Amino acid sequence: MKFIFVLTVSFLLFEGFVIKCHKVDPAQPELSNDLMEEILSVAGLDATIMARRANISAADNVMSRIFENHIIVINLHGTISGIEQHLQNGELHLHIGNFNRLMSLFEKFGKNVRRIHINYKSLIGPYDRERQIINKNIIKRFGDQLTELKITTFYDAIWNEISNENGEIHFPNVKKFSYTGINGRDIFDLHSIFPKLETFRMNGLVRIIDKNCLANVKNLKELELKISSIGIEEHQLDSIFANNKGISTLVLSIVRRKDTLRSIEENLKHLETLEIQGHADNEILERGFDRVYNLKSVITFRLNFYVTSQLVDKILSFEMPNLKRLYLQALLIDNRITDFINHFKNLEMADVRSETKNVMVKQIGKLIYAKAFVTIDSDVLEISLLEIFETFDRKHSSVKTWKVFGVEEAKYIICSDQMNAINGQLKDSNKPTWTLSYDRNEKYLVFKRDL
Repeated sequence: MKFIFVLTVSFLLFEGFVIKCHKVDPAQPELSNDLMEEILSVAGLDATIMARRANISAADNVMSRIFENHIIVINLHGTISGIEQHLQNGELHLHIGNFNRLMSLFEKFGKNVRRIHINYKSLIGPYDRERQIINKNIIKRFGDQLTELKITTFYDAIWNEISNENGEIHFPNVKKFSYTGINGRDIFDLHSIFPKLETFRMNGLVRIIDKNCLANVKNLKELELKISSIGIEEHQLDSIFANNKGISTLVLSIVRRKDTLRSIEENLKHLETLEIQGHADNEILERGFDRVYNLKSVITFRLNFYVTSQLVDKILSFEMPNLKRLYLQALLIDNRITDFINHFKNLEMADVRSETKNVMVKQIGKLIYAKAFVTIDSDVLEISLLEIFETFDRKHSSVKTWKVFGVEEAKYIICSDQMNAINGQLKDSNKPTWTLSYDRNEKYLVFKRDL
C-alpha cells in the first residue's frame, strides 16, 4: 500500500489533480486499474518496473503501451547494462542492454513492439549465440508488425539469420529503414524487402554492394544517401528522383554534378529540406555556363563548404526563393558570408558554424532579412558586446534573436552582468536593448531584442 501511496502522490504532484483520500485496507486497495495505469504512465519507467515486481496488474498494460509507443533500442554489452528511458530528437527510446531482460520483456510484450533499433556491433565472437537468438525470437518473430527498423552491423551473417527458408528478407510493414554498416549481398532489393518503404537513411559508414538496391522503390518521402565508389553512385539519382517524386527531405553526402540539381528541379516539386553533408565543390555552387536551377519548394537548406569565396562574387547555380532556414558549416569564413545569407529574402533563421571565431558575430547587424541568428560559442567574452549592439540598426537588420550554443553557465553570469550595464548605455543612445537568458540543459545563451 505504501507503494501505491507513493505513486498517487507522484501523480498528484505531476498533474496537479486532487484525488480524495480514504483510509484503505492494504489488502483491498480502492485504486482502479485505469487509475493505476494513469499513475504509472506519469510516474515513468522505474515506477512501472517496481509495480510489475509488486504484481500490480496495471503495470503490464503500461509496459505494453511503452513497447508500442517507444523506439526499442537493443544495444547489448555497452554503457547501458539494464533498462533506461531516454528522449532523443523528440522521440521516446527504451534502451535495453541486458540479454536476459531483453528476452524476458519481448516474450511478454513483444506483440506490441512497432519500432526497433538494433546494434549488432557487440554481438559477434563470444556473443554469436545471443545474436542468433535475438534474430530468431525478436527480429524474425515480430518482423511483420514493425513499422520502423534501424540496423547497425559490420557482420554480413545477420542477413542470412533474418532470412526466411527461401533466403528472402521481408518486413512487409516497415516504412522507415535506417542502415549503418556493410552489406555484401549481391542482391539487396529494398522494395522487395520493404514494400511500404517511405524513409531510407544511410547513417555513418555505409557500403552496400548492390548499386541498384533502390531501383524498384517508388514511394519515398525521405532519403539520406552516402554517395561512394562502392555502392550507389551520383548519376543514379536521376532515376531515383524520377521514381520518387514525393520526396520532401533529401540528404546527400556529396553532390558534384549540375545534373543532380537539374534532376531535383524537374522531379522533386515537394522537396522542403535539402542537405549536402560533404564539403560542396565549386562546380556545383557556381552557375558557370549553365542556367540557374530554381528550387522553389525548399524551405530548409543545409550546406557544408570550405571557404566563403565559394559562395560570393559569383552567380550561384541555384535559387531558393522561399527559403526560411539556412544552416551553414564551413572551415573558414569571412565577413562576406553576410552577402550570401542576404541573398535569401524570406529567411527566418541563419545558423552559421565555422572554425573562424567571432567573424560572423560581428556581422549580426548586417543581416537584412534573417530574424534569428544561431552560432556556437564564439568566445563571447572576448568580443565587445557593446560594440555589436551599439552599432545595431533595427531599420537595416531584422535580427530579433541571437542564440549561442556551447556556453557554460559561468560565461552566462559574466555576460549577464555586462548586459545590464550595456543596456543602460543603449537606452541613453536610443538604441534597442537586449534581454539575455540561458538554457542550463542545452547550454546556450539567447539575446532577444526588445521591441
